[in-house]
Amino acid sequence: MKSSRSACLDFSSIKQLSYHSDYEPLISPLARDSYIISAFGDSGDTTQISMTESEDASNDLNDESTLVSAWKDSLNSFRKIAMNFSGASDSERGRLVQDEGRSDGQVSRLVFEAYYHAVGGLRIVSAILLLQMLWQTLQISSDFWLSSWSNDAVKVGTDALSANMNTTYRLGVYASLGLLASLMVFGRTIIVTIYGLRAAKSLFDQMTHSLMHAPMRFFDANPIGRVLTRYGGDVASVDVQIPFMFGTLAANVFSVGCSLATAAFLIRWKAILLVPVIAIYLAVGSFYISPARELQRLSKTTLAPVLNHMTESADGAVRVTVVFSSDPACGEPFAAGCHVFSGTFAPAARCRYDRLGVSYSLKIAANLEGIIRSLTSIETIMVSPERIQEYIDIDQEAPGRVPMMDPPSQLKWPTKGSITFNNVSFRYKQGGELVLRNLTFAVKGGQKIGIVGRTGAGKSSLTMALFRINELTTGSILIDGVDVGKIGLKSLREKLSIIPQTPVLFKGPLRKYLDPFDEFDDVQLWESIREVGLIDRISEDENKLVMIVEENGENFSVGERQMLCMARALLRHSRIVIFDEATAAIDHETDQKLQRVIRTAFGQSTVLTIAHRLDTILDSDRILVLDGGHLVEFASPVELVRKGKGHFFELMREGACLDRLDDQVTVKAASIA
Repeated sequence: MKSSRSACLDFSSIKQLSYHSDYEPLISPLARDSYIISAFGDSGDTTQISMTESEDASNDLNDESTLVSAWKDSLNSFRKIAMNFSGASDSERGRLVQDEGRSDGQVSRLVFEAYYHAVGGLRIVSAILLLQMLWQTLQISSDFWLSSWSNDAVKVGTDALSANMNTTYRLGVYASLGLLASLMVFGRTIIVTIYGLRAAKSLFDQMTHSLMHAPMRFFDANPIGRVLTRYGGDVASVDVQIPFMFGTLAANVFSVGCSLATAAFLIRWKAILLVPVIAIYLAVGSFYISPARELQRLSKTTLAPVLNHMTESADGAVRVTVVFSSDPACGEPFAAGCHVFSGTFAPAARCRYDRLGVSYSLKIAANLEGIIRSLTSIETIMVSPERIQEYIDIDQEAPGRVPMMDPPSQLKWPTKGSITFNNVSFRYKQGGELVLRNLTFAVKGGQKIGIVGRTGAGKSSLTMALFRINELTTGSILIDGVDVGKIGLKSLREKLSIIPQTPVLFKGPLRKYLDPFDEFDDVQLWESIREVGLIDRISEDENKLVMIVEENGENFSVGERQMLCMARALLRHSRIVIFDEATAAIDHETDQKLQRVIRTAFGQSTVLTIAHRLDTILDSDRILVLDGGHLVEFASPVELVRKGKGHFFELMREGACLDRLDDQVTVKAASIA
């Protein structure tokens, strides 16, 4: 047996190592690589890594041994960091992504039952088995007819005319039996194909429905690669392979049963010699199925990490090893073992039997092997519907509509936009750490609220609780006196608008982006575009409202994308609007434009602004300050600063915004006067 061969791309031959980059682009790859390298080896001693200019680096690392030593020191440092990171608990790391689960043992009976019902149940399965039984009966009948014809042909005393007529008759019957058998096979294939695809479509639709109604925490815990593997290889297996594998199994089972019955009828008691053959086949098959099934599960669960590893390797690695496949030490043992067993008993089964008995005795070995292979294939390939069923059974979000609890449409709820938090606690996943702790406050309709706090204080989590991305752990949220936890999700979310920090635009006509459900006319669309200051930008395009928005809005600037999101919110006339650090990625001029739109177009709406720049919320009616998920301050900006201490005062002092607040107060007083 030949050993594996490997081709290595080793960077140790490079004579120069240099870094020439700004800090921000540089530190991100380093942090990423420290996580990747954590999978290799034990951690070494901590080594300080110094970043120097490229000229100094080239002078210091001219020698190859120095370069290798530097790489080793860097790797040891990265390993140490990664080991410390990996030793932390999930709660310490804030980890949401979970390892992909893998079932053990035999595929659950419930998976087979789900596929059975998806195919069509007893009616369809019975039709397939009936056609298979008729085909097998016709096959045996044609064999007996051919055997009878062969025996009659050797009889003496038949004249040429009667022999010719007899041959024509015999041939006609034999051809008719063959034609009928072909029709049975054709009918079985048609049914298997049609209802197999129908079963695949049913499972596909169920999985898609479950994913469309899955809570957001599911997508936090499961990377998109895992979902795509279900829609890729698993769906393909259910579409193409499984129906025909069940058809092949049915054909082999009927063939073995009929072959055994025919052989027993022809060779009488000597058919008992076939019992050990059957027992050995079953023993070998049971031994083979278990590891084959587990290997299939393992290959399915490791597909997404392999794709991720390929991406990381493409980004760059210290050493990339390509291992070529070695020559197989031995072939698949199952077929060889089966043929050995069948060959052992074949002489005993061939001695002095009639020709038809010998023929059916020899068929048994091949059919038994076919049964075991079919069972193995089905057991392994049923891992695919098993994985699909896992996604069908995932937890679902609350219903979109609750007729008995939803506010009547004629009330046009909410009319004021008041928001009340009563002792609200919130976490992202079951058993996870609370990110909001006993929040209690009230916002009057039409107020402009600025939400501030340091990183991890719970600012965005407050928005997640309001949209019911996860259900509350304790407490309740009221909008105009209606408990949002008791109404339908769609009824709630269609009344709220959010302008995210990173605007998401899909490729397609601009009109479809602004109004995907065709609820507004062109006049309303142009009015919303005018209010956000994009009237010139859209009008100058020859296609105007049907202009194509490129993927992720690449044909618009970041500020224009934010304004398009705001135009979409304006169309809905939402009484509650959330700005989730919407000004974090735009310039000062665009920020000022956005603030003017907020003050004018959303003048009657309740606006919650999660602040990235403190000067954007200085004109807010009240400031809500969070720290560690707790509400620590809630008052007007002036009141909070006049105290001369507190969380908001410290944030203002650190951001050098105290003078700006004085200017804001002066301007506001002048406008009132």
